[in-house]
Amino acid sequence: MTISDTELTATLGKNISQFCTTGFTNDSDNHCAHFVSHVLGIHFGYQCNGTTNRPGTGASIRCDEVYNRIARRGPLGATRPENGWLIFATPRHNMRGNHMGNAPKKHVGIYSNDKVFNYKNDVDMVVADVLSHFHARLQEAYADTTVTLYYAALT
Repeated sequence: MTISDTELTATLGKNISQFCTTGFTNDSDNHCAHFVSHVLGIHFGYQCNGTTNRPGTGASIRCDEVYNRIARRGPLGATRPENGWLIFATPRHNMRGNHMGNAPKKHVGIYSNDKVFNYKNDVDMVVADVLSHFHARLQEAYADTTVTLYYAALT
């Protein structure tokens, strides 16, 4: 599924409860992959409806499962991201080749026009960070200068 910058902008400031109908909306849970998956229609691996056993369309909730299931992926490095790509941040030690591990320090957002739209868990809402700020913010949040950016292209 593709999404426009206008559609992404409309998600800003919203809580996960405005995307998820299954009740997996506790503010103490991590919702970055959950948000991305509801917005883009990603429905594989462990999903939100599996945590609540309530009706509603499930969406993937684990960053590593989303990254590892998308065929076109890799380190962002000098690659210029394209609108609609997923941008992941995780410490280098959480990667084995091009496979993301299940370490707790990982985050994902949707790239559009030099911004990464992502669910900021400490304020429980969607925000948009300039790509360089997204990277720096996660290096600081994880207290790890090896946090590296990776991309996954759904198309």
